[in-house]
Amino acid sequence: MSSMKMDTELAKLDHWIGDLAAALDDRARAKAAKKIARGLRGRTAKRLAAQRDPEGRAFAPRRKSTAPPPKRTLKFLYPAGGNGPPRRVLMKSWKADGGLFIGYDREAGGLRSFDKRKIIRYLPLEPGEQVRDRPSSRRSVKDREMFRKLRTYRFLRAESDADGAAIGYHGVAARIARVHQEGRFDDVAEDAPRVRYEERRLLGLNASDEAFILDVMREMIEDRG
Repeated sequence: MSSMKMDTELAKLDHWIGDLAAALDDRARAKAAKKIARGLRGRTAKRLAAQRDPEGRAFAPRRKSTAPPPKRTLKFLYPAGGNGPPRRVLMKSWKADGGLFIGYDREAGGLRSFDKRKIIRYLPLEPGEQVRDRPSSRRSVKDREMFRKLRTYRFLRAESDADGAAIGYHGVAARIARVHQEGRFDDVAEDAPRVRYEERRLLGLNASDEAFILDVMREMIEDRG
């Protein structure tokens, strides 16, 4: 199972908290690590909800999608004959087949296929052109905050023992998080070309996090004193 954790950055604090940790026994260190892991998870979840990286910078906005809404009329500009001047295409009945849209082209009066990669741009629909266009009070995916699931404790895990603390992701969640964390290429949707995602740092430490970690260690030592 793949994983993505913030233990690497936590390791950078070893030279700061090493002496403090040495003053605690295994049980006390495990307790401190647990408090640190849970605290960092909560801090990270709040940052993701605010759509900001550890340094406080706003995440890069979502890329504008060129894909049409599902189960609706298709209307777009397309090179005539595949390479000619732009012409309008209107299809109310269509299906996706690999990299193609196949359906009845009302403008041409016949069945046609269109390469998705050659579509110049999608056009707004006029009254009467829409198919199964039911109003919804739910916001579209593009209108929602990014990482709504990745900030929940179901996916954002906190792990700890007497040897250290870590927060991060496992499995599919780790793969998704890494794509954004490192700005990697990935598939936007099935049959769509791969694109490079903007780098959005989900995991990381800032000065406030480091101060929190040191405070936890000091509190543990003071409680035992």
